[in-house]
Amino acid sequence: MELDAKKRFCAGPHAKGWSDTTATEMFEEAAHAALATMQSSQVAADTSAASANYWRMEGARQFLATLTHLTDAQPQRAKPIRPQNLNHAT
Repeated sequence: MELDAKKRFCAGPHAKGWSDTTATEMFEEAAHAALATMQSSQVAADTSAASANYWRMEGARQFLATLTHLTDAQPQRAKPIRPQNLNHAT
């Protein structure tokens, strides 16, 4: 049983179709339109409301980034270089 939701989705039958969908210009235009609509509909009467609106937009951007890159491979971490020709003991 796979507990990682991203890995489970990528192994399922919809991953290829989703990857193809997010690569289209239509998806990009729709995503930008949704973010712009969300931002333009926010009204802030004071600094608290403005702060809340900022974090709503930040959450929307993070969600969209996760949704868009759902089928991307996990980035591999680079192994640190351990030079053999340097003597750091001196």
